[in-house]
Amino acid sequence: MTFARKTTSALAPFLTGIVLSAFGFNESAKSQSAGALNGLILWMLLGTALMLLLAFVTSYFFKLDRESHKVLRDEIDRLKAGGKMSDVDPKVKAQVENLTGFKYDHLWGHNNIV
Repeated sequence: MTFARKTTSALAPFLTGIVLSAFGFNESAKSQSAGALNGLILWMLLGTALMLLLAFVTSYFFKLDRESHKVLRDEIDRLKAGGKMSDVDPKVKAQVENLTGFKYDHLWGHNNIV
């Protein structure tokens, strides 16, 4: 949820500028047109709702809680202590794959991402 909050906080000013420009906002004008004001109100209502929905959907599908975090940390500690990837418990393997989005065999440096 923190990642989602920070992402939407970063996107909000950028998207606000785009939306205001699209509705004819003029920063040098002493008063704004009705279209610009309506656009601002619409953006404040729908934009906020959209960002909250995006954050909710992201956090809903990312199944990290205290229990799953402990499983992940324990597996990392087991491997750091010299444990073999082939000795992984099938339940732990499934949990780690669910959290990372990668097959277990492609984790722990066995990929070309970094």
